[in-house]
Amino acid sequence: MSILYIDECGTSTLKTTKSTIEDGNSDYFIMSGILIETEEMENMYWSYRKLKEDFLEDDLIELKSSLKKIKFCDEKLKSNDRRQLKNELKTEVYNLISNSNCKIFGAQFDKIKMCNTEKIKTKDDVYRLCFETLLEGLVSYINSNEIDSKIIVMIDGMGKDHNKKIYKAYRDALASKKEVLKNFNEKRFSPTINFVDSEFTFGCQLADFVAGAFWRGLERNEKKFSKLLIPRLPKGQNGEFINFSYRICK
Repeated sequence: MSILYIDECGTSTLKTTKSTIEDGNSDYFIMSGILIETEEMENMYWSYRKLKEDFLEDDLIELKSSLKKIKFCDEKLKSNDRRQLKNELKTEVYNLISNSNCKIFGAQFDKIKMCNTEKIKTKDDVYRLCFETLLEGLVSYINSNEIDSKIIVMIDGMGKDHNKKIYKAYRDALASKKEVLKNFNEKRFSPTINFVDSEFTFGCQLADFVAGAFWRGLERNEKKFSKLLIPRLPKGQNGEFINFSYRICK
């Protein structure tokens, strides 16, 4: 069995004209998934926990790619400043992901381009299309590698109202791509999405780092960490991950 942890980065609010990120509304929205087999999960969990124990005052602190409000342990602060520690911790997390056997998938949504089409009318459409695109990448990987493992989907819960919208967008995505996603049946793929608390779900925290790296690579042209993730993006027969595991919403 495998678990697909999904997270997002960027704002889902519609946008039709270019502006700076300071207005609070990003140009891009990213949805990413990290697929981890149960056999690999234990190794990744203990490696991730060890990182938190080495760097943080409290290893129960939830890590996000922004690393805001992080309290480092006194031992680390003795010889390093916070900026240096943040960069070091980020690098360690991305190396952990890169050196694992997990698989990564991404859906890139260019809001200005897409919001000027008839396809997108509300932010619910943004989520639906991103789910469609992300799952198409996953099913391409499953089919080309003849994966027969059952897959369960988990996503960070953000309150009843938001969760309801996400659940509907996910359900609509499965329905709208029924033919493409026909291999996603109850024997191989759980047709529902499970909401969890990311504070206590390390896979969701890793998915946040993945989404954050892809988003910053686009929005801010900071590609250091997104490049570290390339080995974990499954490639198609042409040897490319673009339009296979990492797809652009159209």
